[in-house]
Amino acid sequence: MIILAAVLLVLAGCTSTPIAGPSRATARSPQPLLAPAPFAVGPASSPLPRPDVADVRTRRRVDLAQVWVLGTWETFGGRSGSVAGVGQFEFRREGTALKWRMLRTGWVSGIHTIQTASGAVTSLSESAVELSGKYESSNLGNVIGTSVEHAFTRDGNSLRGFEAASNGTQSLLSLRRTP
Repeated sequence: MIILAAVLLVLAGCTSTPIAGPSRATARSPQPLLAPAPFAVGPASSPLPRPDVADVRTRRRVDLAQVWVLGTWETFGGRSGSVAGVGQFEFRREGTALKWRMLRTGWVSGIHTIQTASGAVTSLSESAVELSGKYESSNLGNVIGTSVEHAFTRDGNSLRGFEAASNGTQSLLSLRRTP
């Protein structure tokens, strides 16, 4: 415990303050309190394999030549994230950016819900797409303004992956291209 306190004092710049106890503390100007850095935790059990660092650097870009994602995709399997229902994703190009919009309808705990979200494609390659955005509307009001991220791997005309919202919810999600 004393070692931890010493490390924290050194990190805070209190090297002239003795560690042995409060009775020997020297008078100094107040030191800033240490605040932990934000700690982001990814999805607990991602259905996608975790790439190594080199893969992340090469995938973390949007390849505008990859037009395969443009158009409309819809969920299948009776689920759209945490909603028992259907969701539709539309991907479009806006200038030099790729944007997405989602409309989801279905049931949550016996209540019919309609949700919309939108954002930008943050990574796109021949085999994967990652999205980042926010929920814009929900008749339940429980997710409005919540950040949401999606990560999908491509399997022909389907996308398989997950949705993770900043409120801690995570759901598997599968999409297929609509004709």
